[in-house]
Amino acid sequence: MKTPMPRPGVPTVAGLLALALALEAAYALLILWPMRIWSRPVSPHTHLVGTFGVDRTGALRYVLTVAVLFALYGLALWLAVRQGRRADAEGEGRSGLSGRWPVLGAAVLFSATLVPTHPLSSTDVFNYMAGARIAWVHHDNPLTVPPLAYPQDPFIALVLNWRDIPSPYGPLWTLVSALPLALGGGHPLATVIAFKATAAVFLLGTGLLAAAVAAQLRPGSGPLALLALTWNPLAVWHAAGNGHNDTVMVFFLALAALLLVRALPGPALVALTASALVKFATLLLVPLAAVWWWRGGQNPPLKYLAPWLAACALLVVLAYAPFWQGWDTFRTALDEGNYFTVSGPAALRGALTRVVDVDMAAVVAAWTGRAMFLATSVALLWRLPGRETEPLLVAAALTLGAYLLFAATYFAPWYVLWPLTLAVMTPWRREALLPALTLTLTAMSVLLWATWARARFSADPLADWYPMHVLAFVSVVPLPLAVWWWEHRREGRCVSKCPRASGAGRGRPRWP
Repeated sequence: MKTPMPRPGVPTVAGLLALALALEAAYALLILWPMRIWSRPVSPHTHLVGTFGVDRTGALRYVLTVAVLFALYGLALWLAVRQGRRADAEGEGRSGLSGRWPVLGAAVLFSATLVPTHPLSSTDVFNYMAGARIAWVHHDNPLTVPPLAYPQDPFIALVLNWRDIPSPYGPLWTLVSALPLALGGGHPLATVIAFKATAAVFLLGTGLLAAAVAAQLRPGSGPLALLALTWNPLAVWHAAGNGHNDTVMVFFLALAALLLVRALPGPALVALTASALVKFATLLLVPLAAVWWWRGGQNPPLKYLAPWLAACALLVVLAYAPFWQGWDTFRTALDEGNYFTVSGPAALRGALTRVVDVDMAAVVAAWTGRAMFLATSVALLWRLPGRETEPLLVAAALTLGAYLLFAATYFAPWYVLWPLTLAVMTPWRREALLPALTLTLTAMSVLLWATWARARFSADPLADWYPMHVLAFVSVVPLPLAVWWWEHRREGRCVSKCPRASGAGRGRPRWP
């Protein structure tokens, strides 16, 4: 009787454990220790760029930090995917990872390491704190009243940017922000930690929801989806490190996806509405969902959806009721399209100002980006089948990604959480996952051009910084697009030639 040959390579569990420990060491040594919040007073001027140094050495230190984090994360993903392929080949019908709880435990450790740091590369958390103070301490309306309206408030002194602009977020975020504000107890340091911890908890919750969606569509793929999202350095950086409220938006988006794949389309609509009440970007998915429902044929009938649509309307009314002041309530959110920063439209506007005035250049650049996004959306809608939820999730991830690459005049790296959350729900669909993962890496380059390189372009703080926008666009956009094009062509060739892996093709729920 022959002795079975040992499997080659490092066992998945041991390898992932080693990589998790290496990632934790990298977060602790490269980021936590130099940025520890207890070593310096809380201030918007205490950030990673100043800590590393505004010179070439500081820039190189940042590049090496990002490279180490993404290299370890990439190895972890490779191990998980490799084991999944082995499991499929052996007919086990699962992804190969033994469970989501060890993956979640490591993710909790990563986030807990970055929570007690100064905000790394963004001061938005101070604006969140100011908006919460306006609502819950001064009992005023943060959607129409800017932080400068309360100069005597000590928290307002921490607001570095947008001091004269009301909150651009939805009312549900203002309601959620009451919790970390209360946990902070009126102390700036404790409040910063509370807001960052809240963002981290919502990221972890989003990871669990995304894992549940993936497991529903293909049993056993949940741990891979959880790892892909909650171990991602950009996600950890901007959730636990910066405390961005995008994690609240994507939490409700993931909840909507889970309810949908479990044949609860009515509650899914309510969760989708809640996501839009945090950040309005979720509304970009409404046409996609409507076309998918219309093409489904056997999808839930309108008479079933009608009371749930009424519930969505009621949620909107209740959320806005304490803050409603007519159209002024939306003024700040609508004005965000007038900001041009490190994006394709920003680079195009800078080029056009060489031949036309700034206002005309802004209009042409903005509408060019919107036209490209609209064309992409129409193409996605055209090829979107009804009934099955898996193609809907893939199309939704690509829609949000296309918006960021083409139409967003103001691009921020943490926005990449939007398409990433949806892409990890179908980790076997490389057409969506690999471009999203690539975008998380390239988006980290924005900080280089927005900080270390910016002062070398112009000493004028009001300058257009055209070279910065061009460099940011070139470093962020082309590679994810190339990856998508390659995977799109590969998937098209594979449709008729490649057999479906076990569990693939699921996602056609039985509607009530």
